Order: sequence, then C-alpha cells, then structure tokens
Amino acid sequence: MGVPYQPLFSVYDKELNKNQLDYNYTNYITYNKVPAISQIDEYISCPANFSNASFAYKVLDPSMSPTILPGSYVFVEINGLINHKEIGLFRLNDEFLIRKLIYKRNHFILKANDKKFKDITISDSDDFQIIGKIYI
Repeated sequence: MGVPYQPLFSVYDKELNKNQLDYNYTNYITYNKVPAISQIDEYISCPANFSNASFAYKVLDPSMSPTILPGSYVFVEINGLINHKEIGLFRLNDEFLIRKLIYKRNHFILKANDKKFKDITISDSDDFQIIGKIYI
C-alpha cells in the first residue's frame, strides 16, 4: 500500500493531549527515520523504570545543567510523546539539542535550564524534528 506503519504505531497506544493535537505534534515525529550511528562508545545499564528507552545519548553541552551534566548519559525513547515542559532530544537545522519543550502561542519553544542559553522559538522555516523523550 505504500503507507508507512510507524506513524500509526508510534502513537497507537498513547493518547495525545490537547496541546499535542493543537500544535500538530505528530508532524514533527521522525517516524520514517532511524538514528545513524558512527560509533558506539559502550553499553551502559538501563534502569528498569526506563524500559521504553531506545538508546542512551551522551550529553555534550552544559545547556541543561544542573539537571543534566555534560558527559552524562540520558536515555531516549524514540518518538516518545513529550508533554509541555518535559525534556526531549531534538534535531534543529542539523544540530541535536536536549531541551525542555514548551508550547506557547502556536509555536514550540526549546528551553535550556542554563540561563546562558537563549530560548529557541521554532519557526515554519526551521527543519525541526522531535527525536524522542528523555529519561534521566
């Protein structure tokens, strides 16, 4: 049929909230893509309460300090639904970012914990993808 099954399954057992419906959240999910990995640093233990995690991602910048420190690992659920003010892994114009997702006035905003990093308002011209939900 030529219809990708992943968009259906990525939200099949999840209920979208009003914000996610209003902001066309599913338009930004990377349902037809998989991570391209150039290197695996190591295997790390995944806590039992993060059973939906797809992979661990090493944090490189201090933008989410003190909650998430550079050099630490976070666990990512690919296409996991991210609610207002929850932390996710995003791709914005070929850059990967870990930020809080804020729903505000018909736009997504990516917010860092460290005040030295400016808020990023997602525009229609941005190449924006929601990779997944972060567990810490």
